[in-house]
Amino acid sequence: MSTTTTTPAVDVGALAGAIRLEASSRLSTLLSSGFQSLEDNGLGLNDLQKAALIEWALDMFDGFERSVAKEIIEGLTEKGIGVWGLSRDLADLLPGESGG
Repeated sequence: MSTTTTTPAVDVGALAGAIRLEASSRLSTLLSSGFQSLEDNGLGLNDLQKAALIEWALDMFDGFERSVAKEIIEGLTEKGIGVWGLSRDLADLLPGESGG
């Protein structure tokens, strides 16, 4: 029986993307629930206030996928696990790429 040794590899792009989608879904639920709670208590926000809050939340969320991907890549490559699958926007995080 022959054994083949291959270096394990992880599709970091898919993993980071899935984490981003889950986090954005939770953020959306949080904002919707918050808006509804305010409305239910007679403290509803007008459309301009809602837009400003959504814009603020999105600004806080900017860079989240990059941060998650960077942490995953660093943790995996320290253990000798290969990484792949990043979008062009995040490809510079890969080992051997500029900035990675």
